[in-house]
Amino acid sequence: MRFWPARRLRRWLAMTCQSGAWQRLDSLPLPSIDRRYTERATWIPAALECLVFARQLRDRNRIPLVVAVTFSLVPVPFPRGAAFRSLEEFTAELEDSPPALTVFDPDEFAEPDAGDPTVHDVHPGLFGLDPADGWHAELREWRFPGEGGGEYFRSVLLGAPPASADQFLDPARR
Repeated sequence: MRFWPARRLRRWLAMTCQSGAWQRLDSLPLPSIDRRYTERATWIPAALECLVFARQLRDRNRIPLVVAVTFSLVPVPFPRGAAFRSLEEFTAELEDSPPALTVFDPDEFAEPDAGDPTVHDVHPGLFGLDPADGWHAELREWRFPGEGGGEYFRSVLLGAPPASADQFLDPARR
């Protein structure tokens, strides 16, 4: 990763964790990391590069939170689940807003919140990531009554929760 984008990611992760902004689900859109990431064709490779780097920073700094990238998909009139079977089909369903990095509590990645979105597993292999390495992906679909003409909003979260609290302990204390 180039110097300036890496520096922006380091600063954002540190500030987000120290200030508690992760509790508000503050995110970092890709174009805020690097202006080269404004083009739609760069979104998926850039998101993956930034996500892998953010995970390395999280682990190195022993931050017990999930790092993830969020992709917004086009709304649909009814829940469809993960109808995409390839990266090309997934790309065709992306909305016009660029992906964003986010940090949040591991419990929120495992279970939906009170808004009860419909959650579907997405295989991380779709993005070239191995679930054996701790990668997890899910599609969330939800509807706000009276908003968006009754459409279902959709997003894919791709990230890696910390393996366990033990990974952040001093090896001598394990």
